Order: sequence, then C-alpha cells, then structure tokens
Amino acid sequence: MENIVHTADFLKLIEENQQFQAPDINQRLYHSEIAALMEHEWFTYDLRNISIRDGLQFNISKVTSNTSYALEMPMAYDLVGFTYGLKGVTSMNFLNNQRIELPTETSIVYRFSAEDLKAYKKYEKGEDIHFSIHFTLDTFRSMLDIEQALLPEAFKVFAYGNKSGLYQTIPLSLEVKQILTDLLNIDQTGLSRQFFVESKVLELISIQIEHLTGTTCMERTTAKKEKLQECKNLLIDNFSQPPSLIELTKQVGINLCDLKVGFKQMFGMPPYQYLKNYRLDRAHDMLIDGLPVNVVADRIGYVSVGSFSNAFYEKFKRRPSSL
Repeated sequence: MENIVHTADFLKLIEENQQFQAPDINQRLYHSEIAALMEHEWFTYDLRNISIRDGLQFNISKVTSNTSYALEMPMAYDLVGFTYGLKGVTSMNFLNNQRIELPTETSIVYRFSAEDLKAYKKYEKGEDIHFSIHFTLDTFRSMLDIEQALLPEAFKVFAYGNKSGLYQTIPLSLEVKQILTDLLNIDQTGLSRQFFVESKVLELISIQIEHLTGTTCMERTTAKKEKLQECKNLLIDNFSQPPSLIELTKQVGINLCDLKVGFKQMFGMPPYQYLKNYRLDRAHDMLIDGLPVNVVADRIGYVSVGSFSNAFYEKFKRRPSSL
C-alpha cells in the first residue's frame, strides 16, 4: 500500500479537531460523543462516535477522498462489528490476509480479533458514508437472548467460536436505509437526542440479529403485552425525562428485540416515534396555553425552532405560530 495513514497520525488528527461531550449523569445523559471534522492532504473526514453504553459504540463517518489510501486500525481487543455502507465502496484488509469488501447500500457483519494486531481500511477517490456498530463479545452475546442450541450452526460458530473476519453481507432494505438517513439528520438535543440515537441504533441491531439468527423476535417469545404496556406507561409518565431504552428493558424485564418489534405491533410505531408524537401533543397543549414557540421547542428537545416547526407541521398540518 503506497498511501497509509497510521493510527497515531489519525488519532492526532482527531485530538486536534475533536469536540467531546461527556456524560452528564445528573441530567441522565449517559452517552459520550466525539465529533471531529479533519482535513488531510488525502481526504476530508467527518467523524461522529457515540458511546451508547459500555461495550457498545456507534459511529458515522462521511469521507471525501481525493486519492486512494489505507487507514491503519489497531486490533486492541476482540469485537463484533455491523457496518452499513450508504454511499461509496471500501474494503478492509487483515494481517491474516482476509479481505472484506463493503459495496454501496449493503451491510456486513464481521469479527475483529486482537490476534490480528491491526487491519487496514482502504478508501478510493470519491465520497463514502458509512455507519458502524461495534460490540465487545460479551455485549453482543447478551443481546442475542436466545439459547445457543437454537442458533444456526454457522452463526453459533461465529458468535461463540474463535473465528474472525467476514460473516455475512446483506443488501440494505428500505427500512434500514430510512433509519440510516434519520441518523444522518439528527435535530434533537439532550434527552431527546439520546433517546433518538439509542432507539435507531437498537432498531438496526434488532433487524440485523433477525437476519443473523434466521428468526424474528416475536417468534422466539410471547407478545408480553403487560410488559409492553408498562413500557408505554413509563414513557408517557416520564415524557420530559424518558428512560433510555436500555434502562427501560432492565426496569420492565423485556429484551431489546421484543421491545422493538412488540411495541410497534401493539402501538403502531416504534418507541421513539410514539414518544415523539406524544411530545408534540404536549407541545400543542403548551402553545394553546400561551407559551412562546421557542420555549416549547426547547422544552421538548429540539435544536431549533425551525426543526420543531417542521415536525409540528408534519403532525398537525399547521405551524405552531398559527395557534
């Protein structure tokens, strides 16, 4: 490889350009986030990395390259990765001579091994938009929530054996492409933003796990209607300070997959969309009571009055300023 960006140099670029947002436990904001826009002679790299919980990271990278090069990635520990290519074509090369291709509009599932020491992510000239979810092995296995004996044999070897490298390549569905587009255009702040990101990432995980195991969530368990009703009640009762979805699963005792699929089946939409609609209903009430539009937008977690106005219009077909 002629052009290589070594790990130390890339980390230095991030450090020099990053904006870091630490968790604020007093406000029940548990995510940490790094955003960095990096200019290099070979590329412009717009990176957003969100730590959702210990062992679960989500990142978005928008890269414009003016030449071909490879980005060195150290293999510090074993992990499972889901990567989604919305635009552009890249590949990863491991030191053990394995190669993973990521065509546009596909997702891949793979394992990194610390024994590989490092890998190289190759970029060609052009624009790339990629999303990745990285799990520690323990976190990934805890999210499967299905007995090993019921898993397909090949997947069982992948999840619980010592195999590294590519496991599966899947074309992006319309549903997944919409989720990825939503994640590119986040217009919430604070708890609303945390809930939005977590909800969308867990939807991606749930959809991917259904593909990996060959079953749907609700085929594996009962509907758990009482627990799902409890989840809805908790969201409504705490709409201004909602629990995260991970908190919700622990509090109610329901797994993430059943929450995502079952909630939509019972209430017609995923938890985040349900909460968004409920908040907009409350915003309507606040406006009727005479609160200014900018105050209402801030209270329900929108970055700007414009984005709040657009969401309000989408639901009520009128602008909040008209009330």
